Amino acid sequence: PVIATRSGGPEGIVKEHVGYLVQPDQTTELKEAMAKMIGSYDQFNPDSIREYIVENYSNEAVVKSYTEILS
Repeated sequence: PVIATRSGGPEGIVKEHVGYLVQPDQTTELKEAMAKMIGSYDQFNPDSIREYIVENYSNEAVVKSYTEILS
């Protein structure tokens, strides 16, 4: 799982089952997200996260996406 900032990119990648999003420059929110992740780490399914990444961001998935856009 990951923690990322809402900075114009991660919002489209980091879904609920992948990790948490926090506002930029909000150290308290980042600290809370880190504590939440530590407390709920076992609830994240690594196989599900990997499947999501492979389906959406593997070389094959990216090529397919570009091919669809350019067709």
